[in-house]
Amino acid sequence: MVLRWAVSLKKSELLSHFELLFRNALSCLPNEVFTKQALFHFRDDSLASVVGQLLIRSAIVHETNCRWEDVLITKGHRGKPMSAVAQAAQLDFNISHQGDYVVLATSRSASIGVDVMRVNEERDRNSLEHIERMSKLFTDRELNYMKSNSTDQERWQAFYRIWCLKESVLKATGTGLVDNLRNFSFKVEESEKFEPGCSITTTQFYEKDVHQENWLFEESFVDNEHCVAVGRLFNDTKTMLESKESLKQKFVRFEIKSLEELLSRSTSLHDTSEDDITEEYSRFIRKPCKNKQ
Repeated sequence: MVLRWAVSLKKSELLSHFELLFRNALSCLPNEVFTKQALFHFRDDSLASVVGQLLIRSAIVHETNCRWEDVLITKGHRGKPMSAVAQAAQLDFNISHQGDYVVLATSRSASIGVDVMRVNEERDRNSLEHIERMSKLFTDRELNYMKSNSTDQERWQAFYRIWCLKESVLKATGTGLVDNLRNFSFKVEESEKFEPGCSITTTQFYEKDVHQENWLFEESFVDNEHCVAVGRLFNDTKTMLESKESLKQKFVRFEIKSLEELLSRSTSLHDTSEDDITEEYSRFIRKPCKNKQ
């Protein structure tokens, strides 16, 4: 079973009992998460940090049936987060945050990376200007694909589509920053329309012009404004093809989760006082918001 979960920051904050949920989240996450979220200047970044950790812990509990307090998250190869719970030894996961959403994807048969992007941000330039400005990061084939779209919105969607694909590879491998993103290129099936409601698994990945056959990509939209790409690196082509066939039968779309659902099996992990949590919530709610609500 694979999980594809997403949480809307805007909808979470609009809940009448959001303060209670946020306070519960702070007490149900390790002290380092409490400290880290406090360092962010923007409120939505603080909330995204908390939600990301809730997604990870809730997913591990969901997949292994272990207790919330037994979840231990460490750093694996190249610093990629991983679970130290014995039952989750084969569980790989990744999270991403941009725009209004924090998303999580899991896999038991492959290394996984996920990236989400808002495609309708307010911008000070049109799509062609932006694509030209960022052209050093893309191959000629990728640039031609982006520019070939007929409307400004479609070109923005194409740009963020390729961007998410590149990020999903870097995150699946734990590579992080690379010197030349052109070494990681994608060939998309242009007859498949990339738009809200799509479910695309045909994209091919090339590293330094060599086709990487053990990769499988899932491309879709969380909502009308956010596109998402999941990249999975398998140990062998056979397992990849079996997974691809399974997706043809039933594409796994991102499921919107609430804070209540993520906290449903949680328990307090530290004895931070109610006064300290109240003070931290007051600081949180006074922070400016980066994304318009």
